[in-house]
Amino acid sequence: MKGRREAVGEILKQLAAASPRRKTVMVAAITAIVVTAIAVAVYFQDPSAKDERGQVADTTENRSGSGDRDTTSSNASGGPTAEPTPTAEPTPAATSAAPPKTETTTGSQAATGAGGLRGRIAYRLEDAVWVACEDGRDPVRVASLGTGPITLSPNGAFIATVHDGSIVLVNVSTGVARSAGPAEAMRPVWLKDSSAVLYVRVTSGSASPEVWRLPVSGGGAQKVVDGHSPAAAADGTVVAIPPFDPAKPEAEQAYFWVLRPGSALSRSKTAARVNAIDVMSGRVVYATGGGSMGGTGPAIWIAAIDGRDSRRVIQGSPGNRPFGYSDLRLSPTGRHVLATLSGDDGYSRVQVIDLGTGGVTHLTVRRDTYPMGWTADGAEVRFFEGNAFQGESSSLLGARKDGTGREVVVQGAR
Repeated sequence: MKGRREAVGEILKQLAAASPRRKTVMVAAITAIVVTAIAVAVYFQDPSAKDERGQVADTTENRSGSGDRDTTSSNASGGPTAEPTPTAEPTPAATSAAPPKTETTTGSQAATGAGGLRGRIAYRLEDAVWVACEDGRDPVRVASLGTGPITLSPNGAFIATVHDGSIVLVNVSTGVARSAGPAEAMRPVWLKDSSAVLYVRVTSGSASPEVWRLPVSGGGAQKVVDGHSPAAAADGTVVAIPPFDPAKPEAEQAYFWVLRPGSALSRSKTAARVNAIDVMSGRVVYATGGGSMGGTGPAIWIAAIDGRDSRRVIQGSPGNRPFGYSDLRLSPTGRHVLATLSGDDGYSRVQVIDLGTGGVTHLTVRRDTYPMGWTADGAEVRFFEGNAFQGESSSLLGARKDGTGREVVVQGAR
């Protein structure tokens, strides 16, 4: 800067002593120098300056949405797509509200989570199925598929859903949907290695539910066992609840099915008839009781896979109306369970239960609540909440396992 001032001063001295014609030339030169200096300063200070390719440089973070975790529907790009028929015909490729980031979460990169999360979540918003990060960022519209239950595979590659009475696998990257036969509108459950999905169907001519297994590789589905509510552990063990038979005493129905890799199907005895179940390597957690005002209150138990060494974690008391646990989701560490209480008032309530102490944390706040599952690190839970009876739309919420940090993850999701 000092050198520039000395140069300008010397020019001014020469200007004062110059002839009128020479002064005109020198003034033009000084003007050109000043204009060039101003242009250079503006170029380097303006955040929208052009890059070396002549394009306007982007100085903002390129992500879908405004950055607020409760806004996603307003960021969707493109119009509605035709609802795909349950065949292997390709549907429109998955679209995003913004160009996808170069980083992707794959099965080998993300920690294993319960409920098919593994660092990604799947949900319905308006007329479509979406996949996003656990905190709602980077939403991607996958396909338009009915209203049935959906679950994302642990590796994030496929969505399993029940569409028009059929089990359907949807490729998250391409949107291609493959139908594989009849299914009940119950939540599909993935094997932890993402190789196959378990679902429930009722064979024509029979009223009894059956658990079926559909491989992702494209092979045909195969029956696993008569029953419902399947669950799978990381070691490949599968458990299921047998069909309820009103003609049999409940004591005869106090067991669950166990199918271990390389072993024959077996029964494991329980304290009472099972209403809900989940499994991890070496242990199972199940719920009993409830369902009648004259019976015992609902209870949650933990036991070995063969049913031995059972311990009651909590025991409720009979209330003024029948209710019971209808869904259990173990945390990745196996120390907590996300439990759903369903009542005859039509409402569903969600709790986090400490399996060591029996402590209960209530997550429902004056609304109907349904679980999604745990985050990959097991520190938080995700659940849907709304009040359909009063015309209130649902949203996907998140909270820590102790109930704190409650916030909206995706507004309007269901």
